[in-house]
Amino acid sequence: MIHIKTKLMLFFTVLIVLLSALALYLYQNNSNSLTQYDQILKRFFLLNEINQRTVQQVNGSIQTFVQSSASDPKLLESYERQAYELGYLNETLLAEMENDMNYVLLKNYSNMITSFLEQGRQTIDQAQGSDLAAYYERMTQTDRTAGFIQDTTLKLINSELSNYQTFYDMMNAKNEHLQKMAVYAFLAAALLCTLFTFWFSEGITNPIRRLSAAAKQISRGNLAVGDIKVNSRDELQFLAETFNGMCANIRQLVAEMKQQSELDALVKKMEIRSLQNQINPHFLFNTLNMVSKMAYVEGAEKTSDLVDSISTLLRYNLKKMHHDVVLRDEIAIVREYFYIQQMRFGGRIRFSETIDESCLSYVVPSLTIQPLIENSFVHGIESCEEGGELSLHIYRHGGLIMVEIRDNGAGMREEQISKLLGSSEPPPDEAAAGHSAGKKELYGSESPPSPPSSSGIGLTNVLKRLRLYYQREDIMEIESSPGQGTVIRLKLPCAKEEKSVYVQNAYC
Repeated sequence: MIHIKTKLMLFFTVLIVLLSALALYLYQNNSNSLTQYDQILKRFFLLNEINQRTVQQVNGSIQTFVQSSASDPKLLESYERQAYELGYLNETLLAEMENDMNYVLLKNYSNMITSFLEQGRQTIDQAQGSDLAAYYERMTQTDRTAGFIQDTTLKLINSELSNYQTFYDMMNAKNEHLQKMAVYAFLAAALLCTLFTFWFSEGITNPIRRLSAAAKQISRGNLAVGDIKVNSRDELQFLAETFNGMCANIRQLVAEMKQQSELDALVKKMEIRSLQNQINPHFLFNTLNMVSKMAYVEGAEKTSDLVDSISTLLRYNLKKMHHDVVLRDEIAIVREYFYIQQMRFGGRIRFSETIDESCLSYVVPSLTIQPLIENSFVHGIESCEEGGELSLHIYRHGGLIMVEIRDNGAGMREEQISKLLGSSEPPPDEAAAGHSAGKKELYGSESPPSPPSSSGIGLTNVLKRLRLYYQREDIMEIESSPGQGTVIRLKLPCAKEEKSVYVQNAYC
């Protein structure tokens, strides 16, 4: 993530570096121009100093020394000092002024200065002797050479003036170019700052406007707002992602609250149904116990056992309806139900079970298996004259506990299975009268009313409760075809999730 502060620091750093580079470039060009100008002035001064040394000083010292009859040593010393300085300037001349255009002229100029110094020395030497004719001739040559030097100095000065004119024109062109470049650089910097200001302000205000609009929609109760997409890779993107996560959490919480309200409504329906079945339960249980004991005293042990099974089944339906139970309790009540139906139908119906003992301690909602057994019995094999089979299989498969209920009854069509698994609420006829009232709709035939042991809880009711309890849609499978029987398969997770505990409390 790139922070907004980092973006600002980066922009201003780039801007400062660019402006500093421009200022350094302008300073360097100005410095180079001043250096070239200084070199031209030095060459002018050098030529002027050579000319003055040659004509006014060295040549003047020679004439003064020659005209002095005493041959003053101080005059000779002055000449030698000036001649030495002229020689030094001659050596500097080539280093300072030599180029391709003036090389020949400058070389001749330097040779003339050397000849001038040699002739001046010879003139001094002959002036100290007695040969006046040779002295006069050398003096004449020295004056002539000094004149040549002056003429050549003027030529070199004219050449330097021509070079200076070229330099001056070049400097004017360069200054004009630098001025244009400075103006363009200023305009580019201004444009860059404007674009950055627009981009930066838009990058901040646009996400904030979108977040504000989405927040207003949520405050009005519209939770179906889409995610806010921000790709700025800074604090605003983090804020948008956090806002999107908050919206998702709110939608999930609302959905859970809706599910909880549905579960509460379902529990209330179950409570009403339970109350309808509780016709003075204490009196009913006491009466059943009395009938059981009287039957036992009279020697009717099967009748006594049957009454005990009915009493156990009713007590379980009334007292355990709002609590979770272990599979062991569910299987126990299923066996009581098996016993009652076997006593009722005798050899027409055969029940069997295959149970993995390691699954018996697993916690499930109350009235999960018995209503499905009852559903398979009522809608599947109750109408069989003989050979009716109903089996219960409980085993582990992967991370699931599988509960299979098989019958060889009438079976169902595919659209009936889809209707059962796709329903979110018990059908009205089933909610009103349990299994029996809905049989005509599902199987297309009339059936006798449910036995007194019916819990009044249909398959869709169980499916709805399990989906809410485990927060899974694929909790039940049904395999069936007309005339081929039915397999109802529950897929229960081996470990309850935290949400399941929350749903469990709704039964309390």
